[in-house]
Amino acid sequence: MTSTRRGFLLSGAGLAGGLGILLYGQFVLGDNFESFVGKKLGIDAALANDLLEAARHSYGEAEYALHAAAFALAMRSPLSALVPQGAKDHAIDGLVLRIVDSPSSSLAYAGYGAERARSTACTGLVRK
Repeated sequence: MTSTRRGFLLSGAGLAGGLGILLYGQFVLGDNFESFVGKKLGIDAALANDLLEAARHSYGEAEYALHAAAFALAMRSPLSALVPQGAKDHAIDGLVLRIVDSPSSSLAYAGYGAERARSTACTGLVRK
């Protein structure tokens, strides 16, 4: 491989990395990811935060990070246009289905209020 080709490949990799940081780096700091998920699902950021926290607890930190990254890639323009529909569906399901896997979180997402998602009252009566 010539040095010109190698330099071109390294420049391309650097540009792609910089673009990735520019587009997705905002999700690492603060509650930007929660706001992003809330907007995509049509719920407020506080409820999205509570539901995502439950998903994080259910998956564990490492697996949650993978699902969150896949969701962001599948849903954030402009790179989402390059993601095949099957992969998008899988990424969305991987996060959203875990978000609404309990009766209280399903009710909260359906519009019955964040207080139900946070409530632990009568959880012993709910079958899974």
